[in-house]
Amino acid sequence: INDNKNSKKKIKEREKRIKQRKNEKENQFDLDTEIVIGMTNKNNQKKLQENQKRISKKQAQILKKKKKIKRIVKWTTLSLIIIGGIIFALVSPIFNIKDIQVYNNEQISTETIISLSQLKIDQNIFKFSVNKVKNEIKTNPYIENVQIKRKIPNRIEINVEERQKKYNVQFLNGFA
Repeated sequence: INDNKNSKKKIKEREKRIKQRKNEKENQFDLDTEIVIGMTNKNNQKKLQENQKRISKKQAQILKKKKKIKRIVKWTTLSLIIIGGIIFALVSPIFNIKDIQVYNNEQISTETIISLSQLKIDQNIFKFSVNKVKNEIKTNPYIENVQIKRKIPNRIEINVEERQKKYNVQFLNGFA
């Protein structure tokens, strides 16, 4: 029973010592950094502020230079990637025309429309003007409208709308 009482006393004493240490730590403060009833060590504060201003100005200049360099590197890299992609598309044999398909033609043969378009097999799919090809095909009077689609990587689709005969008028030795 005595051992039990002694151990309880020791436990209570230990708890008291722990509480006292906590209170001592909470009550300690540093005069250089703490405000005591509205008073501070003004000399230390002025020095710290001056040092921070000097450092911050230098750091601001360094940060501006770094940001400018990063921006230049980023835009240069992006430009090079885009230019490289364009060059690849124009030079690569992957994008050479392998197939030309013509749709909705009844009166004019597919070969005639392809010859009018001036498109050739193994020509790069990006190296021709769609408007120029449309105008070339429209030179045939039977063709009213043309749509041209590039099907990446190597196919061209030409959709033709032909004119419909409505009247025949005899003109010289033929019909108009």
